[in-house]
Amino acid sequence: MGSLWNEWRAASIFIRMDLDMASKIKFWKDGAVCFDEEALQIVLRVAYSKCLDWTEFICVTDGIRKHEKIESFGFEKTYDSALKKLKKELEEEEKKKRQIKQGPTAFAAPASAALLEKDGPKRGITTRVATSFKQLREILTEWTTHATWIIVWPEEKNFKEEEICEIVKACGHHLAEGGQIVTAWPPVIEKNVENWKSMVEIWSMLDETIKRQAAAGQFYSAAGTKVENGRVFWEIGSPETALYYYGSNFAVGCAKSLYECIRKKLSGKVELPEIKRVEYQPMWESAREGAACQ
Repeated sequence: MGSLWNEWRAASIFIRMDLDMASKIKFWKDGAVCFDEEALQIVLRVAYSKCLDWTEFICVTDGIRKHEKIESFGFEKTYDSALKKLKKELEEEEKKKRQIKQGPTAFAAPASAALLEKDGPKRGITTRVATSFKQLREILTEWTTHATWIIVWPEEKNFKEEEICEIVKACGHHLAEGGQIVTAWPPVIEKNVENWKSMVEIWSMLDETIKRQAAAGQFYSAAGTKVENGRVFWEIGSPETALYYYGSNFAVGCAKSLYECIRKKLSGKVELPEIKRVEYQPMWESAREGAACQ
């Protein structure tokens, strides 16, 4: 820091708008010291771009807890704040340079998506059932070639902290490579409402964490529900309100309907492919073809 001390002192004086130039020069010659956080941030940015050692230091240092005094002056708080603001600026600049990745779409869905998973990519999307955070973590590590991830958060209370951390890490890596992420909360009805409400905090935390890592156009949340004083307030058209998803049976829902709800909710924001129709061959016809081949 010593080599930048005079640069910071000068910048702190000359950046001021309430002094004329003659006064600024006088203050500088008289050895005046003014700790200006914005000025330090500017000086650190110059050091970052001009000096490899400072580039490395700024990249690997998360914050300043303690620093030796210079000319009897302590400045840890100002230094720490300026450094963190600069790192945030640099991160945002890097995000803006990302090119949106092109490739297939993947859908991490509830248990009722078993048929979609079985159909595979011929439906236009790759579907995998993820009923737990552990399953989701394992699935995300496999989706390296997929450009867009659509994730319906699992409704699982007994998760482990490391599973959540690994999911956030995988999402951050995907975003850094230019991928897109869409998240949704599972539908809620009377039978699952209490467990559903207990999961809102973790789902919200995941959405906010991933959003902070994303550049513009990389992250979208289809959720539109708030829980206040134990009451659930829905936004019309959100996946949480897709009651028809369950039909008459809570255990058997139509994941296709849920996916379409997500797609329509975000229409105009992110382009998600429609699920293609698959014509299944009648069993009697398959049997006849099999006999003919013998």
